[in-house]
Order: sequence, then C-alpha cells, then structure tokens
Amino acid sequence: MPEAWFELKTPGDLFAKLRADCERLQLEPADSHAAFDFFVTAWHLVDWLHPGDAGKVAREALVNRSPLLSMCRRVANGVKHFELGDPRTGGVSETAVEGPFDRTFDFSFDRVRLVLHLDGAARDAYGETVQVSELARTIVAWWAAELQLEP
Repeated sequence: MPEAWFELKTPGDLFAKLRADCERLQLEPADSHAAFDFFVTAWHLVDWLHPGDAGKVAREALVNRSPLLSMCRRVANGVKHFELGDPRTGGVSETAVEGPFDRTFDFSFDRVRLVLHLDGAARDAYGETVQVSELARTIVAWWAAELQLEP
C-alpha cells in the first residue's frame, strides 16, 4: 500500500477523488485541468489497487481486460510526455475541443467540450470519438464495480 498523501490513503480514497474530478468535468466539460486530473487519477488507481513489484502481473491483467484503462493509460502518460502516439498502449489517437463553431458540433449540447478520437479496441467499444465528460462517467462506473463501491 502506498504511503498516505494527506487524506488519500487507500484505493477507495483515490476513487473518491476520481468521482470529484468527474463531477468537475460534468460542470465544465471543456476544463482540460479537470480532464488531466481525472485521467491521471483513473490510471493510477491501477497502481494503488495492485502496488509494487508484487502487483505487476495483476496490474497488467487488469489493464488487458479493459479498453477503458488503456485509454486512461494513453491519456495520462501521453499528456505527461506531450504525445499520444504510443501504438503499444492503444485507445486514443487525438484530443480535440469542440464548440458551436465546429461543423461537427452537436447542438443538443450547447457548450464547448473536450473529445477524444479513439483507435483500436477503444474505437470498437466506444466509437470513433467520445466526449471526455461522458467517458468519465463510464470510467467511474467501471471503477466502482471493480472496487465494489457505489458510483
């Protein structure tokens, strides 16, 4: 188990942070800071659930089961290294901001929002593009089931 970071001491605590980051994205779907926080937290829950060298096999098995975690890994690590283009991790090929002046904008949702362009198994499961705020709700629900917690 990792050392405590203030009130973050357990995977459940980190999940509570993930839910809070998701709520921030629901309120402001174009907040790239909230999106970054969300994906980094979602990805690092893997490490908190299966820490250290002893958890390596369990971490890989968990990631291999879920295209959602592949997307989280690609965004969290890709943003950190200023590139999404690592074909080994799959999932996300590009990020974009959509708004009312884009020709592809969905006017049923009248605010600017962040979207991800997907590839590989993620595209097969979730389509070519996905709104970050919607994907965040899906990821929170997935982690809630995995951790056996309330979403």
